[in-house]
Amino acid sequence: MSESCIQCKKDIISIQMICDECATDFFSENIFWIAAEPVIGAPVIDRFRAKSEAVLTIGEHPDGELIYKDGKTIMEEIIEFYSRLEEGEEEYDDMLWAIDNTLTELGISQEMEVQHILFSPSDLKILSEVFYLIEEILHRYSKVKAPVELYLKIANILNFVADKADIPAFSPKFREKVCQDIRREAEIYYDLAVDAAEGDIHPFLYKAKLLVEMGENQSAKKNLEKALKIDDESAQVKIEYVKILLEEKNFESAERLLNDLLDTEPENAMVWFLKAEELRKNGRWGGAIQFYDQAISRNQEMTEAYTKKARVLFDNQMVEEANEILDKALEIDSNFKPAWYWKAKVLHEMGRWGGAIQCLNEVLAIEPHMEDAWVLKGDILTERDLYEEALKAYEISLDIVPNLKEVIEKKKVCKEYIC
Repeated sequence: MSESCIQCKKDIISIQMICDECATDFFSENIFWIAAEPVIGAPVIDRFRAKSEAVLTIGEHPDGELIYKDGKTIMEEIIEFYSRLEEGEEEYDDMLWAIDNTLTELGISQEMEVQHILFSPSDLKILSEVFYLIEEILHRYSKVKAPVELYLKIANILNFVADKADIPAFSPKFREKVCQDIRREAEIYYDLAVDAAEGDIHPFLYKAKLLVEMGENQSAKKNLEKALKIDDESAQVKIEYVKILLEEKNFESAERLLNDLLDTEPENAMVWFLKAEELRKNGRWGGAIQFYDQAISRNQEMTEAYTKKARVLFDNQMVEEANEILDKALEIDSNFKPAWYWKAKVLHEMGRWGGAIQCLNEVLAIEPHMEDAWVLKGDILTERDLYEEALKAYEISLDIVPNLKEVIEKKKVCKEYIC
C-alpha cells in the first residue's frame, strides 16, 4: 500500500507523508534544529503564529534582573568574536556569559521541564548562530570554562527538539535515527555540564533521563547513582531510579525505594503511581488499583494512572468499570494514545465492534505507525468477515514491523477467504 511523497511525488507507504530522502533534506535545514516541527508547506513560524501556538517550549522564564541584549547587538558581538577567534585570542568567557544571558531572555531554562514560549524568526536565527559559535569554541579549545547553566540550556533544547522530531509524518526507522542523532548531540552538552558542575545533581539527572530515552538504562543508572552521592535525599533522582528498576523487574529494590519515598513524599502523585505499577507487575492487582486511586486523588489529570487502572480492571473482567475510567482519561486528554487503544479493546470485549474500530481510528490518526492498533483492527474486521479491509490493516502492520509470523498467517487466511 503506497501513496506519493508530498515533496518529490515518489511512491511511499500510505501512512507516511514524506519519503525519507526528502525528510533528510528537510531535517538538514538549520531552522529545523530550533523550530523542531518538521512540516512541508507553510513556514513553521507562520503556521504556528496563525494558530497562536508555541514554536518551541523550553523551561520557565527565570526571575531576576538580566542584562538585555537585542538581536542586533548579540549578532554584532558574535561577528566580532569570530574575528577574535581567527586572530587566536582566547577571550571567550564574556561571550559565553552573554550567550547564557541571551538564552535566558528567550525563556530557555536550565530546568528540563517545559512551557510554551513563542520565538520570532530573528530569535531562531540568533539561536542558530549561537550553536555554531559554541561549537566553534569547543572545537578550538580543549578546556572551555562556561556556565553550567549554558550547557544545560543547550542540551535541554536539543533533547526537546528530539521529542518534537518524533512525529508520524516519517517512518519509525527514520524517526529513531534522527532522534538518536539529536540526543547524541545533547549528550555531549550534558557531559560538558557534568564536567563543569560542582555539587549539582541536575547534569547527572538530566543526562540519565536522556539515556533512558536512548535505551541505555545501565548508563542511566550510573549517572543517577552519581547524583545520589551528591544528594542522597533527592526525590527526583530516586523516582527516575525506580522507573528503571521496574523496567528491569528488580521489584525488591524498587519496593525499598518506593516505601522510603512514600514516607518522605506523601503528596507526590508519581510516587503513588509507581507503587501501583510495582504492585501490578507483581500480580497484586487489588493493591495496584488502590494506589492508582491515591495517585489520581493527588493529580486528577494523570491520564496514565486512569489508563493503567483501566487496564488492570479489564484484565480482571471488570469491563464496564474499565470503560468508565477510560472515558475520564480521554476527557482529560483526547490525544492520549494508550487510552484510545485500551478503550478499543474494552469495547471489543463488550461486543461493540463498531465503537472499537472508531477508537482504533482515533489512535491511528494520532500515531499511524502503531502496529498493535493495526493488528487489532485487522482482527476485529476478520471477525466481522470483512476480509479485504482486514487484509489492508495486516499489510500496513507488516510495513511497519515486517516478519511478524502471527500477522503473516492472518494475512494468508484473509487472502484465502477473498479468493
